[in-house]
Amino acid sequence: MKLEKIIAIADKVYPDGLVKQAYKEQQMKKDASVGDGLAEFIARELADTYDSKASSLDQIQEAHRVMSRARTELGDVAMAFSDWTPLPKRRRKK
Repeated sequence: MKLEKIIAIADKVYPDGLVKQAYKEQQMKKDASVGDGLAEFIARELADTYDSKASSLDQIQEAHRVMSRARTELGDVAMAFSDWTPLPKRRRKK
């Protein structure tokens, strides 16, 4: 499986086609930006972990592994902020 196919899979579910755009920008120029850091991160992470010699199944499994790890890490960061977010005030019953 080509890297472009893996990028297309991610791009299909990411808003506005920015993963594919970020990948193309990164191919043309290393410091290019599409203005969406998360799309750029996804494209970079998929490209950095891609192994052209691996089977299609292994490539998909690796892409799943790295995106799952990123989801876990982002979730942990989000949870850290939830500890600092005050709970909404409850309305008093009249």
